[in-house]
Amino acid sequence: MILYNAVVHTINQNNEIAEAVLLEGNRITFVGSNQEVLALAKKNTQKIDCKGKALLPGFIDSHVHLSMGDMIWSGVDLSREAGVHTISDILEKMKKYAKKYPEKKLLVGNQLNPMALKENRYPTRFELDAVFPDVAVYLGFSNGHNAVINTKLMEEVNYFVNPEKFPDEDVILNQEGNPDGCFKENGLHPIREYVMPKRTKAESLELVKKAVSYLHTVGITSVHDAGGICSPMFLEEISEELDMRIYPMQIGITDWDVSKSVENFRKVGTRKFHYGPLKLFVDGSAAAGTCATREPLSDTEAVHPLTTQIFCLEKAMLEADEGQCQFTGHAVGDRAIETMLKGYELVARADGDEKPNARNRIEHCFLCPDDLLDWIAKLGVIPTFNPAFLPIWGEAYRVHYGERCNRIIPIQAALDRKIMCTIASDWPCIQNASPLKGIASAMNRKINEWDRLGVAQGISLEDALRCITFNGAYAEYKERDKGSLEVGKWADLVLLDSKFEDKTPEEIGDMQVDMTIFDGKIVYQRK
Repeated sequence: MILYNAVVHTINQNNEIAEAVLLEGNRITFVGSNQEVLALAKKNTQKIDCKGKALLPGFIDSHVHLSMGDMIWSGVDLSREAGVHTISDILEKMKKYAKKYPEKKLLVGNQLNPMALKENRYPTRFELDAVFPDVAVYLGFSNGHNAVINTKLMEEVNYFVNPEKFPDEDVILNQEGNPDGCFKENGLHPIREYVMPKRTKAESLELVKKAVSYLHTVGITSVHDAGGICSPMFLEEISEELDMRIYPMQIGITDWDVSKSVENFRKVGTRKFHYGPLKLFVDGSAAAGTCATREPLSDTEAVHPLTTQIFCLEKAMLEADEGQCQFTGHAVGDRAIETMLKGYELVARADGDEKPNARNRIEHCFLCPDDLLDWIAKLGVIPTFNPAFLPIWGEAYRVHYGERCNRIIPIQAALDRKIMCTIASDWPCIQNASPLKGIASAMNRKINEWDRLGVAQGISLEDALRCITFNGAYAEYKERDKGSLEVGKWADLVLLDSKFEDKTPEEIGDMQVDMTIFDGKIVYQRK
């Protein structure tokens, strides 16, 4: 296959621009001018005229939840984009859903963002009870860390019988000291387990295939799976049926998890699948205001704890390092990031190296001031940033973190320090996984039409493209096989609907994918 007459962003060491690419089998065999590449055509070579559009390496999303698409595909969409602006809108949408499906004993809504509502809050269980006294209701927040439920569901999950299953700090109380129906973090886990549909293997496979098909429409050909309904072992089992390169993080809690993760990580893997790092959760959510911070939140003056014991975290880090296994952690607040870096420093001292060679990571790395960025640079840690969060939860960030917002998602400061960082969507915690949306947010830092957060942290298009391609490959040790358009690399490419030249960040965010090529074959073509 030849793709010619394109603006080919090679993302090679010199960020060279070419005109055409030759694919043979599942590899790139030549990159150069139209004349050079077309001269290599054989009798049956497929030739695609790109008509001056941008051609790039397939996007690598370094933090998605591949098997959690039901967060946005099931139940009722309660997002602002779905026309939800008030609590009354929520209740009306849920009533219509209940009327349409009278047989349902559980009503599920998703993508609720309280800060996007006129009331600037979520509906309480008492408001839900007034409309739904006899059927269970679960409304999941778009941040993935909170949900509000009614009294009926609280009874079904045995909250009033076994309240010890729900940590006090994760149950929101009203002014009278009673639960208002909102649960977060560890308090939400037993509720999620109850409401989550039980799937057969065939159903799980179809769910993942649906996710892969969607990700193709936005040009993604590789994902780092950050955990979900399907285990890494299941993803390995079905990987040959998927047109996606998968690098799953291995969620760990026990000693067995560490040893098994090390064993898995050291497996050779295939073109489509290889095991990723051991991952622990160190704190909560930025949007929910539940992350672990050095200073109290600006609105409530709350200081939230770490979600894992420091001893357990450091023990897991040391054992992973001893087995030459990459490590990562969900760390959002500056206290959580600092805790992870102390652990990585411990690993470095144990190795006798100033900089560990395991390419250890930090997921989200949201509230990260200069002293922590300096430490990240020193240790060679790879932070994964989520700039597409800004237009969705930026207003909540301003409320929770005040002046600290000037240094949230500090991508430019990281690049200034030569830190190898990646950009990721965290789909389906956000509905639109388009890397182009993330690139636009990384450039303009907009939270709405008139406001931006941390303008100085805006980055160039060139840097953003590298973060979503080559750097993602580096973060999984695959920079020799993908992440740039160079001879010998896998034939994963994305063709956009136009070129970048003279476009504003907003216009870049609105660009569409015309074609996605995976492993040398076209897997998506826009109609």
